[in-house]
Amino acid sequence: MEVNKNNSRPWKPHGIYNTYEEASSVKESLLELDVGLEVKIRRRHSRNKFSLQTREISAPIEEKPKSGKSKRRNRKTPEGGKFDASSTV
Repeated sequence: MEVNKNNSRPWKPHGIYNTYEEASSVKESLLELDVGLEVKIRRRHSRNKFSLQTREISAPIEEKPKSGKSKRRNRKTPEGGKFDASSTV
């Protein structure tokens, strides 16, 4: 499964139900069994059904602070050497 860029925890499909009440009852039972689980119900308009999706709740991933250097400064030239900013001005 491919990892999303903005969120590293992808949703996994759990099941498809004909009514919202069925999906809601399954959602409640899943939440009672596992506290560390996120569950959402999505309506599928084309089929007029409801899908249930789950994912694990985990600690947020700490992002590294940016170094402050711009990407342009670190860009390489086509020849493979370092980019010389003084020659472009």
